[in-house]
Amino acid sequence: MKQIFLFIFIFLSIAVQAQKEKEDDNKKSTSMMPIVSGLYETVATLEKEGVRVVRIEFDQINGKKNTVRKLDGGFTYGLMAYGDYRVKQIAVRVSKKEKNEWKPLSSGETNGSSAILHLEVKETAEYLIEIEIKEFTEGYSNAHYGLIC
Repeated sequence: MKQIFLFIFIFLSIAVQAQKEKEDDNKKSTSMMPIVSGLYETVATLEKEGVRVVRIEFDQINGKKNTVRKLDGGFTYGLMAYGDYRVKQIAVRVSKKEKNEWKPLSSGETNGSSAILHLEVKETAEYLIEIEIKEFTEGYSNAHYGLIC
């Protein structure tokens, strides 16, 4: 339970940092600095607490992004999705492929520009991770996001 609270605290710290780092961005809003700032410290803290980070992803997004990841059965995964200062609300969902169709499994808890999801994986398989920007900050139609699992 301690790790879950730590995970949430660290995640929210990253999201707040991504929002505060707007000044690192350039006039065309193309810099990755606001979204990656503070990542080293976050990963170091997670690993110090025994959390194993298996994937880190950063990308541009203008609506939805999907990524497929093989997850091993018998483990609980924590996924954190967060947006930079241009994201007002973000969501994360996980689906599992069954008979050539993606079946929804779980949706994350959204807290503005960040979302977190814990998933107990029962069997090793490929899982679809979907990140969706539900609302952009006024004046923006794309942003950068980070995904840590």
